[in-house]
Amino acid sequence: MMNLITSCFECNRGKSANKISDNSVVERQRKQIEELNLRRQQLEMMLEWRDGLSSIRNDSYAKVISYWEEKTERGLNQHGISEMQKLIDKFGILNVLDGIDIAVQKYLSDNNVEEVFKKLGGILFLKNAPEYKQKISYIKGICRNKFNYTNEKYMSILLEKFYKDGYDLDNLKEKIKADFFRTWSSLRSFLED
Repeated sequence: MMNLITSCFECNRGKSANKISDNSVVERQRKQIEELNLRRQQLEMMLEWRDGLSSIRNDSYAKVISYWEEKTERGLNQHGISEMQKLIDKFGILNVLDGIDIAVQKYLSDNNVEEVFKKLGGILFLKNAPEYKQKISYIKGICRNKFNYTNEKYMSILLEKFYKDGYDLDNLKEKIKADFFRTWSSLRSFLED
């Protein structure tokens, strides 16, 4: 008689012919409490880990911004700090530090720090791009300096197709350097053919 209980269909199916005892209920509650306590500890550890990561990230931001200021002898405004943080999140600390070195070495002159900062994102993108995209960008740079006019967007499309069709970008680069093409139009015609 003591084992009979009023229950819904699901509870009755779960209980079946098992005997109810105070000890089993207490044991079940003890296990639930242990599980809840374990979950609470895991949650606390996860929050500590997240706070630690946040602290490391903030330290990383500060170090890179300090490195920028050391190299350029100019600080960043709030917008610049925000943009630098985005670059660090996207490309990683080491890549950004290398990118700063490249940007300062190539573009810093006559106190044009804003221009150097504008170049940094492109440098990082290109540095992490596949080798063929780096070559395409280099070819576009040569053409920009060599020809009076270039349609860079269309040139990118043509060079990408040129590469994907199996042609050699290094050979093309050497032809451009050797004045094989005198105008953007002659290069465009060659690439379209």
